[in-house]
Amino acid sequence: MDVERLAIIQRVLAKEILRQAFQTLNLFGAQASDSVHGEFGSAAQWSQPTPPNQPGGPPGPSVEQMVSAWIQNNQPAIARTTDVLLVYTHANLMAQRQTMIDFMNNHLIGRIAAGCQRSDANSGLVKRAFSERRIASHVRLEHKFAQR
Repeated sequence: MDVERLAIIQRVLAKEILRQAFQTLNLFGAQASDSVHGEFGSAAQWSQPTPPNQPGGPPGPSVEQMVSAWIQNNQPAIARTTDVLLVYTHANLMAQRQTMIDFMNNHLIGRIAAGCQRSDANSGLVKRAFSERRIASHVRLEHKFAQR
């Protein structure tokens, strides 16, 4: 892992925060993971209500709402995970610790929601899995910046 690039550290941090949230909230379910990037369900499931707790009961909150609440309620875990990822990084990245934490708290959920709603038809990417869309989005952004 390139420990001198903010984009890479931030992407790894986002994935780990999502993994922790999904595991704690039992959102992985029984589905088998066939993606090397991890399995966070389909993009369409992100904003859909979860099944009712009891048959015939009201639907539960959406995955987006559950993960957002988990992030807000687990600040020590986010800080600890950030600190672990920054251990052997360059001092310039260590100085951006709070910026990374702020991104997780204030922008991660919105970026995921936008990525799940976006149509990838124009880019030739047909990705149903949320993790595949997230990775494809980051690859396109990094490619654009590398071309400048």
